[in-house]
Amino acid sequence: MAPYSHSELFKECMVSAVQALYPEKLDIQQGVQSVPLSRNTCARRIEAIANHVTEGVIYNLNRCESFSIAVDESTVINNVAQLSVLIRYYLNNRFSEDLAAVIPLTERMTGENIYQAFKAYMDSHKVSMHKIISVATSGVPDIVGVYSVILLIT
Repeated sequence: MAPYSHSELFKECMVSAVQALYPEKLDIQQGVQSVPLSRNTCARRIEAIANHVTEGVIYNLNRCESFSIAVDESTVINNVAQLSVLIRYYLNNRFSEDLAAVIPLTERMTGENIYQAFKAYMDSHKVSMHKIISVATSGVPDIVGVYSVILLIT
């Protein structure tokens, strides 16, 4: 997996940066050089960063008055369907756009099943679906079904 192998290059860059910024502080340089960057370590760090980003997005969704979503369904290489949910909201005097979720879809691809997966995600994060003010889709029939169901609830 190439992304995890790039961690050594990143580590070399960090060591060079620390040497340039703190040439007299050998303890800092040695600390950066001793950071383990195995595949498992990188995977854990990526998961921690992803969880932190998700928590921030959910926090903002719970604080904003309303938001719009754009949903799209796709199938990845191993034949697993997934739903991408992008959001746009207004908070603290600015508009923000974020990728809210990539939800795996294990059921048959129907509008109702897609909606149920989306609703389960929103419920698990305690985000009110009544805050949704618009939904954008690609026009695929399954996704249009999701759009119809969401509009009925909100």
